[in-house]
Amino acid sequence: MNYALKIQHEAVIDIQEAFEWYEIQKTGLGFEFIEEIENGFANICEHPKYYTSINNGF
Repeated sequence: MNYALKIQHEAVIDIQEAFEWYEIQKTGLGFEFIEEIENGFANICEHPKYYTSINNGF
């Protein structure tokens, strides 16, 4: 069973800032970073019980 992942606005801003920083370091690196983030999110949605629960089970 897949679950939906809700990302807080603050986290989105952090991800955007990290993307920009990685792109400054090396062109294309920001996109690699985003790909890894998306893979991690997909894993969390597919297998939420593999990860530690915090804040009321989330």
